[in-house]
Amino acid sequence: MGSDDLSVCEHRVVFEGQNIKILRPDLPCLLAMKLRSGRMQDRGDALWLMDQTGIKAKGALLQLISWAFPDEPITAYTEWFVGDLAKRMKSDDEPVR
Repeated sequence: MGSDDLSVCEHRVVFEGQNIKILRPDLPCLLAMKLRSGRMQDRGDALWLMDQTGIKAKGALLQLISWAFPDEPITAYTEWFVGDLAKRMKSDDEPVR
């Protein structure tokens, strides 16, 4: 399996024409892609996807990336990026005092 092969993901057909089929990966795969890219402009999308999927803990997020991209090692930057998002999500879950 290559590093860009997301065959482990579920895909939904959003459009199918005579010569074209457009697929959308499921939310966990979209989250894995956003986390793996580690782009600052994707933080909002990643946080939304974390909320929608319920995958919020750093360890679970790193496992998700490993599951979607088994041939790609997780970099120190990705660990930091994921940890930062997990902290942000946790602080949002804490009740207001």
